[in-house]
Amino acid sequence: MIWMETPTPSLDVAKKFSDGVHKYKPNLMLAYNLSPSFNWEKENMTNDDLEMFTSNLAQLGYCWQFITLAGFHMSALISEVFTRNFSKHGMLSYVQTIQRQEKIEGVDQLLHQKWSGANLKDREVEIASAGKASTKAN
Repeated sequence: MIWMETPTPSLDVAKKFSDGVHKYKPNLMLAYNLSPSFNWEKENMTNDDLEMFTSNLAQLGYCWQFITLAGFHMSALISEVFTRNFSKHGMLSYVQTIQRQEKIEGVDQLLHQKWSGANLKDREVEIASAGKASTKAN
């Protein structure tokens, strides 16, 4: 696999690179960094262009596409929005910004206890006590 880096998001550059590589190595897999360092807003892409960008790259043979630091930016955004709202509206902001949205979107972590292993611990306590004790973290 070859990872291509460019200073801006460009399908033309990606195509030239892909064509050049595949001329000599037709089955070589390609990677493309959908970098958050790009100023995507300044690229004069329409919403349709942006929506189809990854599909168009895939057609050129870019089978591994990734956004470096996407999690960093997502966490920073929600942290900023939530803390700003929490300072104004207290617990209402948590319910509106996080909990209700998790439910609407079907986010599995809404029931975070199973992600922390609480259900497993409940079962272990039940087994160890022959069913006479449980923490029931559900």
